Formats: sequence, C-alpha cells, structure tokens
Amino acid sequence: MKCKACGSEVTTSQKYCTYCGEYNEYFLFSEERQSESQSNLSPLHYGGNHVSKPLNRKKITAAKVVGIYSIVFGTLSFLGNEQLANPLTIIMQIIMIVFGIMVTVFAGKGEGKEKGFLITLFVFYCIIALSSFAILAIPDNLIPAEYGNIKFFLFILCNALIITPFIFSIIYFSASKKEY
Repeated sequence: MKCKACGSEVTTSQKYCTYCGEYNEYFLFSEERQSESQSNLSPLHYGGNHVSKPLNRKKITAAKVVGIYSIVFGTLSFLGNEQLANPLTIIMQIIMIVFGIMVTVFAGKGEGKEKGFLITLFVFYCIIALSSFAILAIPDNLIPAEYGNIKFFLFILCNALIITPFIFSIIYFSASKKEY
C-alpha cells in the first residue's frame, strides 16, 4: 500500500507514514494493537526525525511563511536603506534575515527549535507596528505641502507590510497551543 500524501510504502500496522508523518488510512487498529501501543511509548520515526507526534502541517506552513517573509523583508529593507550609518537599523535587519533563515530551516523538522526564533520575529513585528504610530505624530509643518497627507499613507503602508507575518505568527502559536 502507498501513503496518500507522499506515495511511500506503508503497512496496515503503521498508524503514520514513516517518511512524511501523514496518518495512514490503511491502519487497522485492533484491541491487541491498542494494548501494545499503550505499553510501548517510544517515539515514532518520521523522515529521519524522532518525534512523538505527527508533524502539524498548518504550524509548519505558518512558520515557513514568517521565515521567508522575514528573509525577504529584511533583505529588501537592508538593500533599500540609504542611511547605513544607523547601527540599530542594520542590526534589526540582520536579525530579521538570520532568524528568518533559522525559522525556515528548523520549521519542518518537528523538534520545535524554530519557536524561539519565531517569537523574536513576532516581537520585532509588534515593535514595528507600534512604531508606525510615531509616523502619525509627525507635525504637519515638517511635511512639505506637495506631499499632502502622506502620514496616513505611510502608517497604512507600514502596517500592511507587517500584517502577513503577524497573522501567520498567531496561526503558528495557536497551532502550537493545540498540540499540548
């Protein structure tokens, strides 16, 4: 029999695919197997990783979206930064890129190592969202008349850029909560 998700060989005695961790639809659960499974609580083996539960695809996808978005957002803001003299900005951009890479690398392994990096990125996005309110505090006399009411546009643009990783971070955290 073949796994419906990845196509690798599965047997009726396997509850989950040993390659991708997907539930085996051909699994036959008998009373004899139930007593065996309760006495043998060793971790299952999925694609080279030892985990005790099947991988949560929603959680993995959410983590990878945040990771990839952070890599792209950090790289573009680093490349578009004309004022490379501000060390705090450079440090934040480098952290976003490096942590985005770490989240993307660790996300599919089922070990939970990505969670700390993802929490840090979530905090970064919260700080960016809060700092966008400072845009609205810019006095009107400091903005040239030809730009009109650009403050509101910049506020909306800043928040539109961070809404995607913000939402996917929350999806990741809610999927993590359901596992426990």
